[in-house]
Amino acid sequence: MTAAFLNPANAPARAPGRRLRVAMFAARFGEIGAIAEALVQAGCEVEVFTLDRLGVDSRLDDNLLVHGCAGRVGARGFSPARRLGGGPVLDALALRRVFVRAHAARPFDVIEAPDTGGLAGLAATAADAPLVLRCVGGRAGGEPNRIRSWLERRAAGRAAARIALSETAREEAEARFGPVAPDREAYAPPPLPDHVLARGQRRAPPDRRRGPVLFAPGAAGPASGIDQSLAALALLTRRAAANGAPPPVLVTAGLPPGEIGRRLVAMGLQGELAARIEDLGPASEAALHAACDRAHIVLAPARRGGADAYRLACAFGRPLVASADDPAARRLIAETPCGRLARATAPAALADAVERLWNDPRDMMRRRRAGLAYARDLSAMALARRRRAVFEAACARAGVS
Repeated sequence: MTAAFLNPANAPARAPGRRLRVAMFAARFGEIGAIAEALVQAGCEVEVFTLDRLGVDSRLDDNLLVHGCAGRVGARGFSPARRLGGGPVLDALALRRVFVRAHAARPFDVIEAPDTGGLAGLAATAADAPLVLRCVGGRAGGEPNRIRSWLERRAAGRAAARIALSETAREEAEARFGPVAPDREAYAPPPLPDHVLARGQRRAPPDRRRGPVLFAPGAAGPASGIDQSLAALALLTRRAAANGAPPPVLVTAGLPPGEIGRRLVAMGLQGELAARIEDLGPASEAALHAACDRAHIVLAPARRGGADAYRLACAFGRPLVASADDPAARRLIAETPCGRLARATAPAALADAVERLWNDPRDMMRRRRAGLAYARDLSAMALARRRRAVFEAACARAGVS
C-alpha cells in the first residue's frame, strides 16, 4: 500500500456536481453494504449487483441501487440445469445481463468486483469502464472450474487497480495473478461498525490492581497460536508467583466448547491453569466486546490470519501482543505502534512481550492511543474516502472524467 495512492487529496478533481458512478459486484450484499452506503455519503452514485436477493432496492435518495439476481432465471426452461448444479452460473449470467442494461442506460465510471467466483470476469467482458479488483482471499465456491479460472485471469489482466481486504488476500492475488505496481495496489480491510468504534473510544482501561487480564480471540486452527498462548500463560503465572504479583487471567473465545480443557489436558497444564482461564467458547459479538472491555492486553499470536483480532484490539484501545511470524501483524505494527511483536510464536517470546507491556503503564497508554487512532481510520466513511481515491486514480489513468 502506498499512502499517496490512498490519500483522497491526491485524487483528480471531478466536474462540479458530478457524482462518480460506481458498479460493485458481490456474491452477498452484506460483504460490501456498509462501504457502498458510505461511498454514497462520500459523493458517489453506487449500484450493487448481488446474488443473494431478487429485484431492485433503491436507497439513500436513489444514489444506491441494489440489483439482486438470485433465482432470477425461473424454473421454466431452466429447471434441469438448476437441478444439475447450474443455478449459480445461470444467476451470474442473469446478473451480467442486468449490469449490461444498467451500463447501457447510464455508463458507469468504474467497476469493483471480487477476484474469486468469476464475477469480475463477467463484468470485464461486459463493459470498458476501469475495473478495480477486490482481493477477498480464499476460494469463493471452492476450487474454480476451468471457465471460472479463465474469467478470474481475464479480470486480473485488465484490472486498473487492486484493493486487498487483508494481507493474506493480497499475497494470494499476487501468487495467482502476479504482482502489480505499488501505485495500483491498496489495502482496505472491512470497516469497523460505528457502534464498535464509539464503544471503544468511551471505555477507559480496566483497573490494574488485580493483575493482567489477557484476551485471546481466535480459532482452533494449527496457525492460531492458541497452544503457545496457553504455555505463555503458564510461564506468566509462575513468574507472578515467584515475584509475589497477582497472577494473570486468560479469557479465550472462538474455540469449540471443551476445546481449551482438552488442550490443557494434552499439555499437562490442567491443574495449573484451569482456574486462570475463562473460556467463552463460540462467543457472540456482544460477548467479544465485553471481553475486550475487561481485558488489559489482547493476545493474538496467530502465524497467519490474525487481522480480525488485531482490528478488535485497536477498536477497543487494548494493546496488542502478536507474533512476528504473521505478515499482517508486521504490517500493522510498522504502520502504528498499537502493540508489541513477539519475536516468534513461542511461549517464552509471548510471555516476554506481555511482561514488557504490563510493566510499563505509560507504554500501554501510548499504544492504546495509537490503536484508537488507527481504528478511527477503519470506519466505513474513512475507508470509503480511501476507496474513492482508488476509483478516481483508476479513472484518471483510463481518461474517464
